[in-house]
Amino acid sequence: MKRYPLVEVEWTDSAGTDGWMRAHAAMNETGVTECLTTGYLLSKTKRLVRVAQSKHNRERQPDVVNHWGNVMCIPRAVVRRIRRCGVQRGE
Repeated sequence: MKRYPLVEVEWTDSAGTDGWMRAHAAMNETGVTECLTTGYLLSKTKRLVRVAQSKHNRERQPDVVNHWGNVMCIPRAVVRRIRRCGVQRGE
């Protein structure tokens, strides 16, 4: 039985604005966004980290197997850290 640990992924995302701004504001008031995503670690490769933020409740729906919701793929190049969030039951 494969296990899917609950993790917190710390990563950096791009950010932008719409509209016009003065050069000083563009240089000093814009930047990247530091993000935290929590979910079940589905896979981790050299290229990406795949996290599902929801999963079905197998105890209440035993006929449904391996259904995941809100899956996010984060490029590995922007991942700063992956931290396990505790002991979780297997799938």
